Amino acid sequence: HTFRVEWQPGRGGRLDWFTKSHKELDENGNIFHIEGDGKGQDWEHSLHIPDFALEEAMGSKIPEEPSYVIINTAISSTWAFPYDVPDWCPKCYDCDDPKCACAFNPGFCNMMKTGKVALKI
Repeated sequence: HTFRVEWQPGRGGRLDWFTKSHKELDENGNIFHIEGDGKGQDWEHSLHIPDFALEEAMGSKIPEEPSYVIINTAISSTWAFPYDVPDWCPKCYDCDDPKCACAFNPGFCNMMKTGKVALKI
């Protein structure tokens, strides 16, 4: 997927999330959008969060300070967290420590080390 965030900070601000998609027609001639197949050229508006929604829910506002966005894409059920760690396994998360291997989904550490996962910002 390709994502875009438009961020208007402060009181009266907003967060708008977009994803790249492309349009297709179904058998009835209705337009629908397909996201995540790599063919997208159109920005599809996916989510709108107005400042007043944060104010009402949490008494906060969209930050005006420089910030980071952390995205959990949750693209796989075979390596995402949380993972049910067996009771006998130490709660450690170091792929270089063999005693921590039981704390990860099988193949997780190998996949991360082989570079088959990429994050582009």
